[in-house]
Amino acid sequence: MDAEAGLEWLSPPTLCLCILLLTAGLIGDVKGRKLVFTVGLALFTAASARCALAPSMTVLVIVRCVQGAAAAALFPSTLSIIRHTFSDSRERAQAIGVWAGVAGIAADEPPAPPELRTALRTIDQHVRGYIEHARMKNAA
Repeated sequence: MDAEAGLEWLSPPTLCLCILLLTAGLIGDVKGRKLVFTVGLALFTAASARCALAPSMTVLVIVRCVQGAAAAALFPSTLSIIRHTFSDSRERAQAIGVWAGVAGIAADEPPAPPELRTALRTIDQHVRGYIEHARMKNAA
């Protein structure tokens, strides 16, 4: 793997997640896991909606960083909630196993191959052109 392809793995949202993970866990210990979970979930949901409406790549990257920060709040708080919800050690182990499996699947987002990126870019250009054509037609 060349250096440029390796940089794709170090995305801004992942960087925000990694930087804020321990801090979010500490805030959850001090302020309460439910509060941190609720704020993280609300922030992640709002950022996801904003990503769908991002007018430029710059806005998209910034909002994806907000998603990373929100995910940093969700990870430790969900694990803490599981720990306090399941008192039986066997049930807790199963719940943590499910949590780890889901977190692993969610984190396994390799960069898209160049062919897929090109195809998505082409589709995006066609959709944007269609929307712009419809706007101009309705404005006339």
